Amino acid sequence: MHEPISTIKTTAEIVKTTTEVIKPDTVTEIHALQHSDDPRLQDAGNYEADTKQKIAEIKNFIATIPHSGLIIPLKKVGAAVIKIAESFSLHSESTKQAINQKIENLKNQGILSGEIASIPAFADMAERLVYLDEEPDLKKMFEDLLISTVDSTKTNINHPAYVEILKQITNQEALNLKKIFSFSDDIPICNIHLIDKKTNNYILYKEYLLISELSDISKRELENWERLKLISISIGNSSLAKESYYNYAEDILTRYDEELDNIRSSYEKAKSVTLELEKGILSFTDFGENFAKAVGIIK
Repeated sequence: MHEPISTIKTTAEIVKTTTEVIKPDTVTEIHALQHSDDPRLQDAGNYEADTKQKIAEIKNFIATIPHSGLIIPLKKVGAAVIKIAESFSLHSESTKQAINQKIENLKNQGILSGEIASIPAFADMAERLVYLDEEPDLKKMFEDLLISTVDSTKTNINHPAYVEILKQITNQEALNLKKIFSFSDDIPICNIHLIDKKTNNYILYKEYLLISELSDISKRELENWERLKLISISIGNSSLAKESYYNYAEDILTRYDEELDNIRSSYEKAKSVTLELEKGILSFTDFGENFAKAVGIIK
């Protein structure tokens, strides 16, 4: 009679059980297992040898992580450290050199903290850097964020959530974030509405119009950054110091109104339609500014 499937042990389970019972500690014991006539004991010996090799690699890595000058407290050693070690081994030479240089800069300034505060976050960043050679702006942000976790001057601004934010933006967004955070003050932003004067009905015609220097930033990007709590957009609030800040929007409104004139001349129903500008403010949140400092956008 065949043994029920539920009672059949897999090879992995046999290997695990064997090593737990025998617990080979010495080279001789492991060597004996590897050269046993029983294939299962051979597997157990190979499993134990691989485990000891991994432990040796981790110990060596702990002494030099990620490249020099950083120490992981032994109580934090675990799967995440293995992940960090594997990730760093896969980094391109340019990535290794960039991280080395930044660590050296911290050491020379005397601000290298010497301890990685969040091993899981560090492991996540190290892994992401394996895949970002073709996305230079996003890659640099990950590098700078990784380094900021061991920069003693940024202890009060770092947050594990920053890693998740970088995972949710594109390389183009990384480039545009640099652009928008180059402005230190609130930024004017506007909507344009189409209004039917006969019915008082209106529809949103154009949304989130920015100044010309930022005109290539899309509504989708702005909505994503607002969702991530990096910026705050308040439409209907036009409390900027100078009304002239909205001149750019008035120019846009005039251009669209001229286009609408062509429609008015051809369609009777369109003659009662007009355009209205709704002004607003784009502000940076405290969280967003700290994020920008951590990823190297602003100092």
